[in-house]
Amino acid sequence: MNYQYAKHDDIPHIIQMKQAMFEEAGVAMGASTEQLLKFYHNYYDEEKAFHFILVVDESPVAMAGGFLKMDFPFCLYPNPMYGFVGDVFVMPEYRRQGHARILSNQVIQQLKQQGVDTIRLLASDTAKPLYQQLGFKDSDMMVMHTK
Repeated sequence: MNYQYAKHDDIPHIIQMKQAMFEEAGVAMGASTEQLLKFYHNYYDEEKAFHFILVVDESPVAMAGGFLKMDFPFCLYPNPMYGFVGDVFVMPEYRRQGHARILSNQVIQQLKQQGVDTIRLLASDTAKPLYQQLGFKDSDMMVMHTK
């Protein structure tokens, strides 16, 4: 087992895990594999995204991603750039071994090194205790699903 910083060559594996994550959650993904490849390669090139992965026998089996964002209304803040933790996924046979915690911590440390002072994420009910242990607080963000 080896935790490592993902490279462009790892993006197809990252997309496969992202698609598995959406499928497992029962959520339809609105982007094709080709669109995701283009999106991630562009974000990597622009240094707006990165991932840490767990590699076992030369194949990634877990990941956590970091994204640098400056969207509205946060772009109006004194420090408009914030970090976002996403794409946290561990293949079923490697779960409950601390990999999500280790990978998420690596992402958090990298985001801090890149100068962000606020880090956001969307956590499932299952993942909330982990992120609370890592220092995240529930926010006042609310959601309305219209369909």
